[in-house]
Formats: sequence, structure tokens, C-alpha cells
Amino acid sequence: MSLRALDANFNRAREALRVLEDVARFDLEDRELTSELKRLRHDLDALARPQALEFLSARAAASDVGRESDLPEPPDVVAANLKRAQEATRSLEEHARGRFPRICSGAHRVRFRLYDLESRLRGPRGRLRAARLCVLLDPAVARNDLERVAEEAIRGGADLLQLREKASDRALFLRARSLAAL
Repeated sequence: MSLRALDANFNRAREALRVLEDVARFDLEDRELTSELKRLRHDLDALARPQALEFLSARAAASDVGRESDLPEPPDVVAANLKRAQEATRSLEEHARGRFPRICSGAHRVRFRLYDLESRLRGPRGRLRAARLCVLLDPAVARNDLERVAEEAIRGGADLLQLREKASDRALFLRARSLAAL
């Protein structure tokens, strides 16, 4: 059990939750989701509070061998921070096992709540609410090949493409797969 690992993962999880809270608040404008993420962040803070000074005294940020990272940040901020928070709470569970049972069980609850919230943050509803521009693709009205129209729409800033085509299931599937690859 490492106090430094507990300190680092409490910080990591709270930071990730703050980013997700900001996405829910400013991008999705979802009051309920924002409140839920804020509650989770505060729950983690409450778990850490009784040992906060102990964790702080173990901190060695200046000499941490993992401080510098050369890994690029994934482009999907929501996915990256969900994974960061889930992994950090799992690490909290493992490092707290035995010595800090309250932290272990609390981190477990937060981690599984994050799994539930992931569909709300990353699912279709989240993407739809966050989209600024949706382009409808219909070969009956397109002047050019749909793949070309889709490419131009994406380059032009479309967040979402919707395919509308009267075709057989197989033809529609093939067209959708081709467009999804873009």
C-alpha cells in the first residue's frame, strides 16, 4: 500500500471528474449530469479528507518518475477523462485495501457509478446534444457522390452525419459502413 499512489490517484480522479463536469455543464448543458459528476468529485474528496495530511506528507511530485509523459493526449476529452477517472478509482481501491476500507469501498462505488455515467456522456444523447452541425446525406438531393459530400462536410466542421437513403438493407449497410470509415 503506497500513500503516494493513493494521493496521486485521488488527485487524478478528481481532476478527471472536474473535466467531465465541465463538459456536462458547458458542452452538454445538462444540469442533472453536471450535479452528479460534481457529487462524485465531492464524494472522493470526502473519502480522502480524513487522511489528507498523511497523503500530502507522502507526496513527492518534484521527484516523481512518472511526472513527465511523452504520450500524446487522446483527441476525445470525454473518453480520456472517463478512463482516467475509472482507472484512478480502481487504483484507489487496490491501494486502500486493508488499511483504508472506507476508501476502498467508496472508490468502488464511484468507479461503478462512472461506468453508468459513461453512456450518458458518450452515448448518442451526449453526442447529439454536443453537436453544432448535423449534415443530412441523401443521394436523392445530393449533387455529388455522398462520400465526397460527407468528406467536405467533415472538413467544413460537421459534428454529425445522418444518412437518409431508400435502398435495400444490404446497400444501406454498405453505404453506412463506407461513410462511417470517413
